Amino acid sequence: MTKHKKIIREIRNLYATKLGQRKGVVVDSYEAMEGGIRTYNFTVLAKDGLHYGYWSGSKPALVERTIAARVVDTGGCEKWNTHSDDELSGWLKYIRRYQGKKSR
Repeated sequence: MTKHKKIIREIRNLYATKLGQRKGVVVDSYEAMEGGIRTYNFTVLAKDGLHYGYWSGSKPALVERTIAARVVDTGGCEKWNTHSDDELSGWLKYIRRYQGKKSR
């Protein structure tokens, strides 16, 4: 098995251990203006890769767990196998350190 495949397998295993049945976790969010319309953009780490999604208009009044689930269900996905070993190693470190937010 290649190093690349080993890292992906470890990410998926840790994801299952740390996040269980959650669809994903928001790892980045930011506001932007696109064509005069305010957007709220989200990057979600999920078992199969990184998902990207956004809302336009008012900021979504949702908890991060709900936002993550909606982005995974509707957003575009960069599968893990499209990332370099260095990028994968960074996400592996992120998941290893992930503690979650008990209040959400």
